[in-house]
Amino acid sequence: MKKPVVDYREFRLSRLNQPRFSHLKLLGGWLFYIAAYILTENLIPAAACRTVHCALDDLIPFCEIFVIPYVFWYGWIVWALVYFALYHIESFKNLQKYIIVTQIVAVAVYVLIPNRQDLRPGAFPRDNVFSAAVALIYAVDTNTGVCPSLHCAYSIAIASAWMRTRAAGRAAKAAAVVSAGLICASTVLIKQHSVLDFFAAAAVCVLAEALVYGRADRVGKKRRTVFGYVCALRDKIKQQRSRRALPRKKTAAAPAARRQRRFVMHDIFRFKKEQIFTIPNLLSAVRLGLIPLIIRLYCVRKNYPVAALVIVVSGVTDILDGMIARKWHMVSDFGKLLDPLADKLTQLGVLICLLRRYPLMYALAALFAVKELTVAAVGYFLVRKENAIGGAQWYGKVNTAVFYGVSVLLVLIPDMPQLAAILLIGGSGAVMLGAFVMYLGAFVPRLLEKKKQA
Repeated sequence: MKKPVVDYREFRLSRLNQPRFSHLKLLGGWLFYIAAYILTENLIPAAACRTVHCALDDLIPFCEIFVIPYVFWYGWIVWALVYFALYHIESFKNLQKYIIVTQIVAVAVYVLIPNRQDLRPGAFPRDNVFSAAVALIYAVDTNTGVCPSLHCAYSIAIASAWMRTRAAGRAAKAAAVVSAGLICASTVLIKQHSVLDFFAAAAVCVLAEALVYGRADRVGKKRRTVFGYVCALRDKIKQQRSRRALPRKKTAAAPAARRQRRFVMHDIFRFKKEQIFTIPNLLSAVRLGLIPLIIRLYCVRKNYPVAALVIVVSGVTDILDGMIARKWHMVSDFGKLLDPLADKLTQLGVLICLLRRYPLMYALAALFAVKELTVAAVGYFLVRKENAIGGAQWYGKVNTAVFYGVSVLLVLIPDMPQLAAILLIGGSGAVMLGAFVMYLGAFVPRLLEKKKQA
């Protein structure tokens, strides 16, 4: 039996940044795509989508038996990623980068040019198990966001990865090409996509091929890719900056101290890649993506229970990212900035939703604005003075928890009695004011003390 190149039994979240496991961070691209898919499906109405159609679509018959390769596609993606992760790490990296490129381009097209297809038959010509499977797919998968077809793009990506894997035999490569062809054909034969969707996916794959694999020339034993050129250019810029940072002449002590202070302040916000691509930061990014969904569900669709559920999910991710960061030693300066930013923007989104229904929310919104602007200003000057980014305080967490709890109740029960709403909003405002006062009492003396020492 073939032995895996990495022993994943030793994998822990705390070891994600180790070289032998760092390639798994590329799987974070799926979180981006899933969040983007949910947002586009809920925020873009079908009436605003352009219909994708060509004359060739009318000539292609409906063939329900091709639902087999269409469904096979789901397992093929998982199997390819698992196989490459076990036995060919470089192929895994290239395949996942390829998929990320197609996901980014596809989501951009879905947002900028919303599209749909109206090719699905009103009634199936034959009644069999394959037609029932197609009907189930129609019920689960909407007919929007179809061009370019990710079914086709992912299939081409997997076939390309197999063709470029040297250890793969001819039979495996031929099977990959045939599978990709059948899957691409199935998208139009079961009327899930237009022929134009396939050609758009092929164009996206040409771009992904250029970005991931680049030109076929070689430098020594390494293939030079577009990503390789970008990394080489980045390293060259870093070398030039390090040379400029070298001291040339001796200067007075006071100007030197000022230059050193400016350098440190600038360097605080230079985050390493290992600090950015962590699970807590991905959860914070997901929380940012949920904000427009909350506004859409509450203000446009009036779906109050689902909006409340999304707020609860956002609060749970807020709890989880802190727990994961502390337990698996993933605390980073970037996370200390991203996590509160996601919290405040989420609270701002909820305030916007509730302003029209509850007039007292205007007072809470004004207090929120004063508090956050003051905290941001004090925090900025503290960072400049102490050259370090502080973490969240317990009273800030209590304030956030109370705000989330009150928001969920107000969103979930739109017909809440006026007295109950006033009590809830007033209680949240009292906790917010208390947290504000405690923050000022804790951090303003530190700021003034630093000023006196300076």
